[in-house]
Amino acid sequence: MTGADPDASAPRWRKRSTMPKILTAVALVALVMAASATAARAPTKHEAAAISHALHTSSATRAVKCFHVRHIVISTKGPWARASVVPCRHGETALAVLQLRRRHWRVRDIGTADTGCTVAPRRVRIDLKLICS
Repeated sequence: MTGADPDASAPRWRKRSTMPKILTAVALVALVMAASATAARAPTKHEAAAISHALHTSSATRAVKCFHVRHIVISTKGPWARASVVPCRHGETALAVLQLRRRHWRVRDIGTADTGCTVAPRRVRIDLKLICS
């Protein structure tokens, strides 16, 4: 019986199946594709605190007495981040774009339209989902 299939005489429940290998390969490909599609990431606690501090001490936000920093996103395409600046009482929520330079976050642009479009590189704008006209 040389050359014969070793699973041919085995009970049906003992026959090897290629289905688990195929499912594993498909799951691995899907995981890799999903990881490349979501490039931007959430900040660490240290990054979130540093970005909040940078916004609260920036000259660009001095006119607003009270605001909260929300929805921080860190780019994986460069040392950039975006965050929402939400006033405590009333007013329009603004978008801030920050850059990490010499281990400190710096506010590069803040506003309600085309924010970051002139300061951030194209790949960072795409990664952070900045809307530019």
